[in-house]
Amino acid sequence: MKFSLFAFSALAGTATAFAPSSPIAASSTALRMSAELTAEIEEPVAATPSLPAKSQSMPFMARPAALDGSLAGDVGFDPLGFAKTKEDLMNYREAEGE
Repeated sequence: MKFSLFAFSALAGTATAFAPSSPIAASSTALRMSAELTAEIEEPVAATPSLPAKSQSMPFMARPAALDGSLAGDVGFDPLGFAKTKEDLMNYREAEGE
C-alpha cells in the first residue's frame, strides 16, 4: 500500500511538469513589409559556370548533353546514356524518388 501510494505520487508529479503553467496568449506571426521596400528588391542574376567537356564522375567519357549542371549534385553521371533529353532526365529523376 505504501509503495503504490509513493509510485502514484511520483507519477502525478511528473505529469504536471509538461503542463503549461499559465495560459498562452495568442500571438500573431504574420510578417509585414512596407510597399516601398518590395518595389526596390531586384532578383540577382546567377552566373552559370562553364561546364567541362568531360564528365567529372567518369573523366574518360564526354559529359551527357541533358546534364547541364542545373541540378544539385550534377557531375555528369549517366554512363549508359539513358537521359537523351531534359524531359527524359526529369522523368527518370521523378521515377527514382518513388
